[in-house]
Amino acid sequence: MARQSTRRQFLAAAPEGPCEFRALVMGARGVKHWDGHQVGNPCLLAHGGKFYLYYTGNHGPVTWRPGRALTAKAADRWAQRNDQRIGVAVADHAGGPWRMERRVQ
Repeated sequence: MARQSTRRQFLAAAPEGPCEFRALVMGARGVKHWDGHQVGNPCLLAHGGKFYLYYTGNHGPVTWRPGRALTAKAADRWAQRNDQRIGVAVADHAGGPWRMERRVQ
């Protein structure tokens, strides 16, 4: 099974839980996108009545497809590592819905 990172929203009445799954916030979008293979390391900021979700994303080699793990070949691993970027998604509410705004770096 391929490793595909996703950001999910959970809700709890207390910090220690129990937690209830609410929604998938964002996931890997496919090989045609700069964040097509993996998204992670979220940082949520509020400013000017909007919420900004900064995150890292990347894609592997062009041969990668959903449902297929990267090979152990060093070239595949470096292709994924070297294509890592920072992006931002924007929402009117901390619970979303989120719009993939743009790649920042």
